[in-house]
Formats: sequence, C-alpha cells, structure tokens
Amino acid sequence: WTSRPEVVPYPLRGDADSLPRMGEWNAKGLAAFADDCRLHDEREERRLAYVAVTRAEHLVLACGAWWGPTQRKPRGPSAYLLTLLEHCRSGGDVDQWAPEPEPGATNPVLGQSDTAAWPVVPDAGALARRLAAAGAVRAGRGLTVSSLRAEHDGSESSALQGMHPEALAEVAGWDEDLELLLAELAATRSAPRSISLPTSLSASDLVRLGADEDAFLRALARPMPAAPAAAAQRGSRFHAWVEEHYGRRALLGPDDLPGAADAGLDPDTDLAAMRAAFLSGPYAEQVPVGVEVPFALVLGGRLVQGRLDAVFATTGPDGEPGFQVVDWKTSRAQSADPLQLAIYRVAYADLAGVPLERVSAVFCYVRDGSVVRPPDLPHRAALEALLQG
Repeated sequence: WTSRPEVVPYPLRGDADSLPRMGEWNAKGLAAFADDCRLHDEREERRLAYVAVTRAEHLVLACGAWWGPTQRKPRGPSAYLLTLLEHCRSGGDVDQWAPEPEPGATNPVLGQSDTAAWPVVPDAGALARRLAAAGAVRAGRGLTVSSLRAEHDGSESSALQGMHPEALAEVAGWDEDLELLLAELAATRSAPRSISLPTSLSASDLVRLGADEDAFLRALARPMPAAPAAAAQRGSRFHAWVEEHYGRRALLGPDDLPGAADAGLDPDTDLAAMRAAFLSGPYAEQVPVGVEVPFALVLGGRLVQGRLDAVFATTGPDGEPGFQVVDWKTSRAQSADPLQLAIYRVAYADLAGVPLERVSAVFCYVRDGSVVRPPDLPHRAALEALLQG
C-alpha cells in the first residue's frame, strides 16, 4: 500500500494484526517493510497452495499466465505451479504449457482496454433472446423425470418437442441425479449420527462431557483446533513456578502442565502478583507428598488420564491419616467445575490404595488465597454412569 494508491492501507484493514507493519518512515524503514511484505506474500501463497491441494476430493486444476494485465515484463511461474507441473508430467495430465516469452518480448495485452457504456444500451435482439430463454425456463419448471420419460416414449410436451432423444436422455439423467442428491441431503439432515466415546480420555475431556454432553459430542464429530491463548501459557508458567517452589524440578514444558486450560490472566505482571499471593497463602509453607502427580484411572471400561497439581497429608477427626488433593486456579472467576475434583479424588484414592473417604479435594484460587471445598463430590459410580450414558 505504500507504493500503490488503490490498495487499502494495512492499518485500516480488519486483518491489520496479521499484516506487516511499517517501522520508521524513512528509506530504510520502507525497504524493510517491502521485504516483510514479500515474505508475507510467500506465506500466503504457500497457504493458498496447501488449501487448494488438500481440499480437492479427487481433481486439482492449476493454471498460470506469463503476462498480467499491466506488466511490462513476463511473470515467472509460481514455485508451486512448477511442482505440480513435474508431478503431472510423471503421472497426471498437462493440457498446455506455454513456452516462456523471448527476451525483450512485449506484453501483447498491454495498452488494451475493454470499455463498455454504462448504463447498458438496450439491444433489441439480445433482449428478445433473454426473454425467450426466461420463458423456456418458466415452461420447464414443472417438468419431472416422469414427464421426460413420457416425452421420450412419444407423448406430447410443448417444452420438449424437437429435442434429440440423446439430449432428452441426458436431461432425464440430470433430474435423476438431482433427486438422488436431494434424497441424500434429506437423509443426512434427518438421520441421527452415532458418536462413540474414545477409549482414552483426559480428565478435562470428562469435565467437558459432564458440563455439556451435546457440545462435547459435536466436538468429537467435528474436532476444531483451539486458538492459542497467551493467558493459558502464563497459567502454565505459574504451575511450573509452584513446582520449583516445592523443590520439584519440572519434567514437562509449560504447555503440558495442568493449568494450560486456565484462562483469565491479563498481562505478564500478573505472574509476579500471583507468586506473591501464593507465598502468603495457606499452602506456601506446607510440604506436599506429591506435586504434578500423574494418574491413569479406569472408569466404565475407559482410561481417564491427567495430573494432580499437589497432594498434602492430612489427619482425620478420628486420627487416621488422609490426603488432600489441591488444584491451583489462576483465573479471576471462581467458576471451576467440581467434577474435576471428583475425578482427582477418585484417582488419588486408587493411587494411594486408601478408602475414598480418606481423600478430600479443594480448589485454591491463588489470587486471593481462598480455598473452595465443594460438598458432595460424585463417587466412582457416578463418574462411570456419566461415561456409560
């Protein structure tokens, strides 16, 4: 846009965040901006080539042109078009490949311009042909396959009189194809689709299933990638810092840690504030019996996997030893699903080999140090019923 006045300036476009940005307004800045634009165009061309090839069901048609409408020098073929050319020469069809223009050749269409009057001047002959075509369309709207077959058998039909039998048969085939396609579309929209749960799920999958079964099944039927969230990455870094605080060296990257699904963090300065809040919270001085504890829980014939943020030893009212599973929450809203704690509680009871009553589970919202103990967490039978349903 810095050299072509007809191009909308990038800062004014809706996709400005994904486009190159101008730096300094001098010769060096303009040159750097032009280089960034070339790299952006190369990435866009690669993306376009990828989409064009991978979306085709069984046929890809590719073409190019040596000359553009305003170029004084011939264009070079795209690298992706050359790749397709070599591929087609070894196993596809090359309908035509024009030789490269001779050196010094001029653009044969340069200087030519197509002009037309506006508004369009009515042409009596063309108008008559259009009206006749429209009348034929109106007359043919009521035709069906049965009427076409009757015409083919010799019955009278003013709209199809004089049509060659082969052409008539082709038109009948069109209607048959349309009927089949419409029937297939109706069946697709009306028939229920059976979705089977995978044999292995994450704890987050089970929470999403419990929160909204229809949404979870739709995601299974048509999975879509999630947009990367900077807040989730910062939440993961906080979990890694907690692990280091307890003297456990992280074995996973930030994206692999629980908390990658946490949302609601704002700038990176939140990390420092949350660390300070954690150090003044109820668990900073306690010694956990486990940090980032992996588990693989069998529920209803399916494997549910995940990690526990931290586990602390407790003592029950009767003096019996127990355990408390703690899940750190870095979001501002205290809206975590208690089903997550129910899964963690059953999982650790299995890991430790203790009765479920000896294990409790809480959310710790690190921003204010509050500890939330949801009552009446579902037991194993309720979790299995959720999967079986």
